[in-house]
Amino acid sequence: MGARSALAKIAAALPAEKRTALERAPLFAPGFFIDPKPGERLDALRRAIAEQLFVDLDYKDVGDRVTQRRTRPLGLYFWGDAWSLAAWCELRGDFRNFRLDRIASLELTQTRFPDEQGKRLADFLRKMQAD
Repeated sequence: MGARSALAKIAAALPAEKRTALERAPLFAPGFFIDPKPGERLDALRRAIAEQLFVDLDYKDVGDRVTQRRTRPLGLYFWGDAWSLAAWCELRGDFRNFRLDRIASLELTQTRFPDEQGKRLADFLRKMQAD
């Protein structure tokens, strides 16, 4: 209901010719086609980032092989068709991007990770720019 109210407000602010064009090109996004898992994962990962909690992942690679990873979640990115988690991977001892649609399961631990130089979001961003 909130989306309809927001759209009505936007339409009301448009010039008459733009409002007519908007009304002639209806757009529908039915909620029953939307998978709730990505939203749940985003919420959980945002909490883990904010609270600096280790996250344990069961992660599927391109070949559907699953590995267990303990991560320090640093940031979430949307690439137009997929979300990814920027994280420090304890198993690999390096930064990794994990696609959310390849995460088979995730568990937020109650263990906070330390704020260590070389394993922060700023370090991740510097490394991505250098590569």
